[in-house]
Amino acid sequence: MGISKGKYSEKNLGVASYSLISPSGVEREENVDLGSHWSGAYWSYSNGEKRNAELFHVGGGNPYDTETEFVYDYGTYTLRPNNDFIARVDMWGGGGGNYHTGNSSVRAGGGGFTNGVMIFKSGVDYALTVGQAGRQGATVGAYVTNHGGGGGAGHTGPGQGGGLTGIFYNSSHRGQAVWNHNPPFTQSQAMLIAGGGGGVGHHSTSNHGSGGGGGGFTARYGHNSGGGSQYYGGYYNSYQNRDLASGTPLHGGRASTQNTWTGGGGSGWWGGGGGAHSSSHYNGGGGGSGHHAQNQTTDLFPNASLAQYIIYANTETASGYQDNPRQYSANYKTPLAYRTSGQANGEYDGLYAGKGGLGNTEISGTNARSTGRHGKIVLTMMPQLFDPQYFRDMGVSEPNGSEWVNQDGYTKN
Repeated sequence: MGISKGKYSEKNLGVASYSLISPSGVEREENVDLGSHWSGAYWSYSNGEKRNAELFHVGGGNPYDTETEFVYDYGTYTLRPNNDFIARVDMWGGGGGNYHTGNSSVRAGGGGFTNGVMIFKSGVDYALTVGQAGRQGATVGAYVTNHGGGGGAGHTGPGQGGGLTGIFYNSSHRGQAVWNHNPPFTQSQAMLIAGGGGGVGHHSTSNHGSGGGGGGFTARYGHNSGGGSQYYGGYYNSYQNRDLASGTPLHGGRASTQNTWTGGGGSGWWGGGGGAHSSSHYNGGGGGSGHHAQNQTTDLFPNASLAQYIIYANTETASGYQDNPRQYSANYKTPLAYRTSGQANGEYDGLYAGKGGLGNTEISGTNARSTGRHGKIVLTMMPQLFDPQYFRDMGVSEPNGSEWVNQDGYTKN
């Protein structure tokens, strides 16, 4: 049986109508009609304007700038659909934080990347969390405050872990409040997560002070600080669960209370371990893991029931770790990752979402370009998503033994 191409003309490609509430409570009513708004273009986000067919495009800003809601800032938004629709999701976790002194070759971990095709249901609240980039420490002898997206705190001067970026089912939570080891969601609500990168530690040798990259089913490690996985959080060497230094569900571990100048773990499905002091090593934090609810076939994962809403998904790990210090986020070369306009402390940004910070970096002037970047979420409607043949060509099984149906109820004939 073939597809009736006449049933997929522009006039019936699909409509998404939804409410969107910002972290501060600003509410917008949005409507995207592919019959009138789709142009087929694919270009980088610029000047705060969404591309054609985009539902949401937020993140990629600098943690030291005052960013604008709905554009470059971090935080949790509430999306409430007025009708069922299907959208492509692309997301990056927040980059790990920088440190103002030390070695310029030291790198914080970049955020992970997760993408997929997801069904949004009418009347259900979805929390869209854009992870905050880690910041550098500024208070001697104290923890840097845990921040938006659950990145772990650094100690004294080194960087925080990057916050997770994710979509959470049936949650109206919004805001930029500090999580402080008490996430506003549970893993049972997680649909898609991109993990945050580990923060920089103070050490003159890059493979000791660098943080681990976030994302993927198992995130990267720092020096003696593990990355999060699908089953447990990263932890420092043998000091599991000590002083909140181990990664926990949806939160990165903080630097050990026994030591100073160590970085925080990135947040994720399971957070990365916080850095600690070993010999003369002031370690960076591990990255937080990514996750998606697709094809959960066991009861090991508490969000198995959400697999019915995930048509396709993939999660990737940022490349940096202790012996390969790199600040790049996963899949950073896609045009969607770039911020092509706007300024950071007087300098044009031109850098990508989820980037990790550098060692030996101040937070003002041109060096501000070397700090980490917030995560990002992009939701896009695409015409081919409503053609059942698109899913068959991807090798995606049809749900519950039934035939794929396009947005307006047409089936193959």
